Amino acid sequence: MPGSVQPVRGGIRCDATHGHASPQIRSATVRIRLTPRTIQQSHIQENYDTLNTIAEAAAMMTDTTVSREVVGTAYPRHFNKPMAEAAYENIKKVGLPEWSEDDQAFAKAIQATVGSDEEGLATELRTSAAITESDRLFRACGS
Repeated sequence: MPGSVQPVRGGIRCDATHGHASPQIRSATVRIRLTPRTIQQSHIQENYDTLNTIAEAAAMMTDTTVSREVVGTAYPRHFNKPMAEAAYENIKKVGLPEWSEDDQAFAKAIQATVGSDEEGLATELRTSAAITESDRLFRACGS
């Protein structure tokens, strides 16, 4: 149907994080965190647009306003062996960045959040012989 809102693909998590103690009590401010989840890149923008439409409609129905803040994004990885090899060769020439303590702490916090080993950011470039079996399996999912 033209103009209709399509369902969010991949699921959504909705958390009221501020001002929603009870449906009978109206707060001056309510903060809701919407976390859409999908593994297909083609659905990411579609989901974002759908959620914005829903938020605008809810605001119109309640004679309120809506504001947005995108606090993070994560697009699916795009595996490209020729690009990875070119990047590797360039990094061999110029070296890895010099990471600050804050950079390392942030990387370790993200790694802990996703259940990965807390290694931080690379400080030395690995040789192809140092690539682990899990790295090879992970890259095998792409091109």
